[in-house]
Amino acid sequence: MDPEQAVLDEVNRVIADARRRIAEFDPELVVLFAPDHYNGFFYDMMPPFCLGVGATAIGDFASAAGDLPVPAELAEACAHAILNSGIDLAVSYNMQVDHGFAQPLEFLLGGLDRVPVLPVFINGVAAPLPGFNAPGCWARRWAAFSIPSISGC
Repeated sequence: MDPEQAVLDEVNRVIADARRRIAEFDPELVVLFAPDHYNGFFYDMMPPFCLGVGATAIGDFASAAGDLPVPAELAEACAHAILNSGIDLAVSYNMQVDHGFAQPLEFLLGGLDRVPVLPVFINGVAAPLPGFNAPGCWARRWAAFSIPSISGC
């Protein structure tokens, strides 16, 4: 069953407002935490987190397909910093991402290639799942890496 038009209108209004605010902020980099829906990550290898040093959107559910503009050197440096801080992290040089990554980039930034992005997969669908504190801890470690005055976990 599709949502009522009033609900769709409200969702579109909120997305448009968020997109406007992001455009005003004019980010130089986006760190995007998102799930996968068994399009790039499967039970044969299901890490709790994976940082894409290279990533391609597959174009499912009418989302855009193509390479994400990942700054590889920065992604590698981030991976080393996160791992050296004691947090386990998988790294992919050929991450396949689905609409979980593509739609936020399209809806909020206007496309896959508008702003450099560090894509971080979070396993949100396959047991065992990471704890609720793990994404926040990961984000604080990233912040400590990028802004040394911020402490990690």
